[in-house]
Amino acid sequence: MTRSRKYINRLSVLADVSGSEFSLSGWSHSAEEVREAVTAVLPEVEVREASGVEEGRNTVYLVTADGSVGTDSADHPDLVLKVGTHHFAVGCRAEPHVLDAVADRTEIPVPEVYGTGHHREDPYFVAEYVPGVNPSADSGTLGPERLDPETSERVCVEAGRNLGELHDAFPADCWGMLGVERGADDLELVREFPDWPTYFEEWLSSSVERLEETRFADLVPVLEDRVAPMADELREYGPFDPVMSHGDYRLGNLVLDPDSTPVTAAVIDWGTPTAVPAVHDLAVTEAILLDWPAFDADRQRYLRERLYDGYRETNAEVLDRDDFKAHRRLSRFGARLRLMVNLSEEMTGRSEAAVDARAREHREALREWGVS
Repeated sequence: MTRSRKYINRLSVLADVSGSEFSLSGWSHSAEEVREAVTAVLPEVEVREASGVEEGRNTVYLVTADGSVGTDSADHPDLVLKVGTHHFAVGCRAEPHVLDAVADRTEIPVPEVYGTGHHREDPYFVAEYVPGVNPSADSGTLGPERLDPETSERVCVEAGRNLGELHDAFPADCWGMLGVERGADDLELVREFPDWPTYFEEWLSSSVERLEETRFADLVPVLEDRVAPMADELREYGPFDPVMSHGDYRLGNLVLDPDSTPVTAAVIDWGTPTAVPAVHDLAVTEAILLDWPAFDADRQRYLRERLYDGYRETNAEVLDRDDFKAHRRLSRFGARLRLMVNLSEEMTGRSEAAVDARAREHREALREWGVS
């Protein structure tokens, strides 16, 4: 799938742009800075208003403008401005490159990128806004509880199909974290590992270390003792084939349109691409997409089957590997640690009792890997 694009790279944003007045009090950038960033990429539009959507490793603004851009013929198109912070700049610079490549090589729905630039030292890009529902971010929603059973099943089938297509379209020849350094023109390794087991061991160790400041700190010593043996077990399998992963395929990074087919209107947040085995990316997705308190064991099992049904449509070879189940089990352990690290974020808006119950669930789940 090839789409026509305006792809403009501006190293600084210096334009003196006039337009309607709006306020962004409390956000990292002023209204004028947002206006200047957008019009540096799209000089033919006039920014009417903007509102902050997310602030963390990146800051995201929803922008409404006058004029038409790209393939959007609307008189007042909605745009997304995403600004990367200093410590995660390589990821923000990578994202528009990944979005372009995914759109060109696959049928995975992603936002169209209109251009990139830098505001002071921070990279940014402007993309189309894809209307729809984000179950983890929209006001008043609490994740999968707001999705009817049929929609949840369709999301899982499409997730499998999308990941299978992604992994098939983007083979890699190295292991590690991908990004775009300042001044570079394309994706490259920004942190390389000699092989997959070494990368996997580092990934587990990093997650265990992050648990030291959480309610799971008491588990850190026994978890540390499990890291090296698991990496050694992984070395018994293979050979491993690296592919580019999304790495964060969860409800919070999906825009859904329950009344359409496919239900997934866009897969967003491609700022953490890595080169890992397809089995690993699929196992992590299984955890972060399906392992919710709202789903009991039978429901999770059924949705997992739908996820794998979708994956088999586009990349059955991965599922038929002799070491698939053993490799998946090890990656699921790491995914469980990730869920534990992100407990507070995952359970935002829920009662303290619900958070405590989820924490107990994580502890009980670790028994599968001999941790208690």
